[in-house]
Amino acid sequence: MIETGKRAFPDGSFRRAEADQLDSAQKYDFVISNSVFHYLNPEYASNTLSLMLEKAEKDVAVLEVPDLAYKEDSERLRQDALSKEEYRKKYEGLEHTYFLRHWFKDIVNAERYECVIKDVMVPNYLQSKFIFNVFILPA
Repeated sequence: MIETGKRAFPDGSFRRAEADQLDSAQKYDFVISNSVFHYLNPEYASNTLSLMLEKAEKDVAVLEVPDLAYKEDSERLRQDALSKEEYRKKYEGLEHTYFLRHWFKDIVNAERYECVIKDVMVPNYLQSKFIFNVFILPA
């Protein structure tokens, strides 16, 4: 991903780090997480979200969050696409964390931020009906 980023933004600054180790000293207008929170437990996700908010001058986006309301349907769709052995090999140790939509609103300080939850609408992506996006904006 970093190599792709460097090709797209040759003057960009890139580094690899644990999500909960973000350096919030350097600020950016927008801080985005895409397809990451589904691998974070809720406590780690809460810490990460707090750091993202500290780092952002303007908005934060958390994209492709698995919706707890659709966990069974999502898991069934993933399992039905592969044999049991293929599924085990592909997803062993990569269990998804599912979030209730209001979890983000409960974490974010409502006096400082507005938390907007949007459905994902990606054509031909079967999992899109089981995930949502979160946009956190200054109040």
